[in-house]
Amino acid sequence: MKYEIDAARHELDLYMTSDGVYYPPLNEVRRQLAMDLVDGRYDKVKAMMAFRNIVESAAQDHKRQFPDFDLDVTSDFAIAGHQRTLMEEFEAEVSVGNYNNLLPLAYRKEMMDLVKNGDVPKPIKKKAKYKREG
Repeated sequence: MKYEIDAARHELDLYMTSDGVYYPPLNEVRRQLAMDLVDGRYDKVKAMMAFRNIVESAAQDHKRQFPDFDLDVTSDFAIAGHQRTLMEEFEAEVSVGNYNNLLPLAYRKEMMDLVKNGDVPKPIKKKAKYKREG
């Protein structure tokens, strides 16, 4: 079951990446989240929810375009997993100073100051599932 969910999440990611329809709305969400970060209003839960509508729309479009596809990309687990992936990617990219080009000029200097001081959210590091022996 877990592998099916991971495969469905990955398929959804590939579909959203290859279809140019989702690029502008994703950039708008990223711009808004970066502005919230500069203003001090960034929240991880709200960041995940900001991506939800786009991911759900992509899942429905995928289901319409490929009705005979074996995996259920519209499942809540696949959608939530991809939301989390998008949020983690955003945090990783913004922590090194990317997405500054999406910000208005007034916000760019403040964002660079946040990045230099290390005040941006750190990406979530995944814990190892297995302990090494030896």
